[in-house]
Amino acid sequence: SISDLDARPRLQIDESERRLVMVVRVSPGAKNPTHDISLSDGVQTWGLRLDGGPEAIQETPQFATNRLPSSFAKFGDWEPGYAQLEQRTWTGGRGSNDFSLDGTRFYDSMMAYTLIDGAALPAPQWKFASGLRTTHENLPGDVDWQALLGNQQYTAAQFTVGASSFDAQTIRLWLRRIGSPADLTVEIWTDDGSDKPNALVASATDSVGTNTITDVISLFHGFDVSAAASLSAGAKYHVVVYAASADNAANHWELGIDAGAAASTQSLDGSAWSSATFSLYFRVEDADTNRKFHFFEMKGALYAVDENADGSTSTLYMNGERGRATSGGSNTLTDTNEGMSAGWATDQWNGWYIKLTAGTGAGQSRLITATSSAGVITVDQDWDIIPTSSSDYVIFAGAAWQPITISSDAISAVVKDVVVFNRFATFAQGENTIALFVRYNGGGSPPAHEGDNAPNVDYTKADLLHVANKPGRGPMLWLARNADMTIARMRTFDWGAHVPRHISDSIEVGGRTWDMVNLTDMDGKIFVFKLDGLYTISNDRARKQNIGLDLIKSYNNGQALTVHNSSLYFSWADYSLHRLVGRHVASLGPNRGTGLPAGRGAAIAALASHPEGLFACLDAGADGTSALMIYSDERLGWHEIFRAWDTGVRVQNLTWQVNPGTRPRLWIDVGGELVYQEWPLRTSNPLEDSGLNFQHEAVLVSADMDMGLARLPKFIKELTLISEKLATGIEVQLEYQLDADIGGAEWTAAGTFYTSPEDTLPLQRGDVRVIRWRLRLLTNNADIPPVVRATILEAFARTPLKYRWDLRVRIADNQLTLVGGKDHDPDAFTTWLKDAARQAKRIHMRAVWEQMVDKFVIVEPPKLRRTFTNRILGWWGGTQEVSIREA
Repeated sequence: SISDLDARPRLQIDESERRLVMVVRVSPGAKNPTHDISLSDGVQTWGLRLDGGPEAIQETPQFATNRLPSSFAKFGDWEPGYAQLEQRTWTGGRGSNDFSLDGTRFYDSMMAYTLIDGAALPAPQWKFASGLRTTHENLPGDVDWQALLGNQQYTAAQFTVGASSFDAQTIRLWLRRIGSPADLTVEIWTDDGSDKPNALVASATDSVGTNTITDVISLFHGFDVSAAASLSAGAKYHVVVYAASADNAANHWELGIDAGAAASTQSLDGSAWSSATFSLYFRVEDADTNRKFHFFEMKGALYAVDENADGSTSTLYMNGERGRATSGGSNTLTDTNEGMSAGWATDQWNGWYIKLTAGTGAGQSRLITATSSAGVITVDQDWDIIPTSSSDYVIFAGAAWQPITISSDAISAVVKDVVVFNRFATFAQGENTIALFVRYNGGGSPPAHEGDNAPNVDYTKADLLHVANKPGRGPMLWLARNADMTIARMRTFDWGAHVPRHISDSIEVGGRTWDMVNLTDMDGKIFVFKLDGLYTISNDRARKQNIGLDLIKSYNNGQALTVHNSSLYFSWADYSLHRLVGRHVASLGPNRGTGLPAGRGAAIAALASHPEGLFACLDAGADGTSALMIYSDERLGWHEIFRAWDTGVRVQNLTWQVNPGTRPRLWIDVGGELVYQEWPLRTSNPLEDSGLNFQHEAVLVSADMDMGLARLPKFIKELTLISEKLATGIEVQLEYQLDADIGGAEWTAAGTFYTSPEDTLPLQRGDVRVIRWRLRLLTNNADIPPVVRATILEAFARTPLKYRWDLRVRIADNQLTLVGGKDHDPDAFTTWLKDAARQAKRIHMRAVWEQMVDKFVIVEPPKLRRTFTNRILGWWGGTQEVSIREA
């Protein structure tokens, strides 16, 4: 006890001594804890006694709701607590793996039409041309599916060999797997004399298993039967397909069939056969031909000449038929020359169109409704002007091609390039063979295709051809030769009028090290692509354009080349499309972004300008899967509209066929033969053209969806599909991948959408970081496609789980610890709390409760309520409200 000047006695405690002797002991299960909670900044440790025991602490999460990104949505229901990740257009194109960056794009697609706002649907159905090789086939059409189970475990389809023996090499079937079935076997059997399978043709067998067909997407799969002997002329055979008896409803194979026909047979075990209620789709092929096609149009007909990889002499083909009428009637055209000499079959041209291309009535088009073997064609409505013996015609808009015999001079080498001017074609036959000029002469007797190889005119030997105007001189034929790396030009001429004086001096293009690949013109200049870069010819001089294309020397440099929207587009290296504007070169993909998946990387082999964008043939070579895409220059995106049916089936060229009165056709050079798609008539929207046929299956793979919060765990509730036209047999199947499984071969099936305009499938997956889903759009009616209008993924993302503790703490000068010792000085403790809050110190918290042990926290500025003061002793006490946040 001491006295100060006013003689009022007080008790003074040595606080430094109290701090030195106090021990703070706090832990769960401790027998004698000094406090309820302790806080330490690493230098000082302070014990806290709660005012009222455990009830004086409230533990709450810092954020009680999930993270809900703000976004505009049209179809979401905005259920509280859920984000609505909505996509209602796919016009941005493929190649995106992050939906949060661009909600108009997607990761990938197959055979899908994604070019119009607000819709994704199957692409137009592709079909084979005929007349280019020998096949026996029955192909879609509408596609239903038949399981190889029970009485259909063995399924067969009959075909009859023609007048010559047939060397079968491959059998192709539309095939898909369900679950994990045992191997499937395909064979050729003989006929038993009653249109039923009899016995296996020696070695005509092949099998496939789930190790080869690893996905559930349908395939036009090929089976190798090349080891079989040639099939006999005029004989009947059967394609026989059978599965293992152990297969069941969950694990089996399904075959594409025509449910509206009944030409196939079936069996339980391959011994007793009965008629089936369907017809199997199949194709039996002879040997493939390694070739590409050059397309051209001449006098209203579409032609293609092949370029054989082995250098053998090319063959010229024409789509449909052409000739000159010998007479006409009100709704008929007769051609006794072509019809009777060619041996037209009854109804051969039914469903095709005919147009008059020259002479009386030129310009008229009609649908053919009847064909007679006497050369009479009947059309669907009367002619405005009846054709006469001066009327030339073309039959078009069908699948058949025929080889053309050229009278007089004929093709004598491999054709490397074709151009048309003055109504006849010029074939470049290489640097060792003079060019061949070919025309159709309707006035001949009989009308015929004629050839002229310009005897002794060596200057027409060429590898590349191009026709372009030369300012002030008119149209010129440009001829490029890699033998001496020169280009020459000659004035275009009428048939038979080519003479040497028309040729210019040779223009050397760069050095002789690198070959020329392609040439075109733009803005009065000739553009020449060589392996080492781009050259232009102006005023008969070649200049290299130094625009940064020197590094990569490739035969694909400029192999694909076209002018589109006043810019020059060209292939570069083995994977890229470039655009030249002025002297600026931009790379456009499709290798940009995520690029193309493994096995589908491809060089651009051909380009064609179209109002929808640029058609691009993606040639993946002998080891990859090729495709045809459209590059939309408006949206800067890539859209696949056709994919080759097998590895090594190359896509190398294309052309657009305008068909007056009916739908245009996109012809595609695929695997040494031709396929076509019909495109909508007088519209760019396939949904506005009723009767257009669509592919039976398309695939759409979303970009990865993580709500823009890649690290946060999420609960994926459901996916809702907004659609049109879903009905029995027209459906959309949903599969998905999560987190580390994304990009792998396995997909989890979530179910099928059956109902339009809205249907929902639950996903109910928690602790997910990212999801990628795919839609398989299926139809068994080629006229009615499933149409996806929007997808809405409902999910929420949880922010990191952090807690907050709101404490009511007792403090006082005379306060004791829980074990009876002297407690902390309230002034010193309050000063420390305020300093810790002001400096946002990292504090270590311990407590007698397990859930609060070893937490690192941040202290909020405390609130203090003084409840007493002893003026004599200078003591005070009260409560502090302390908020502590988990760091």
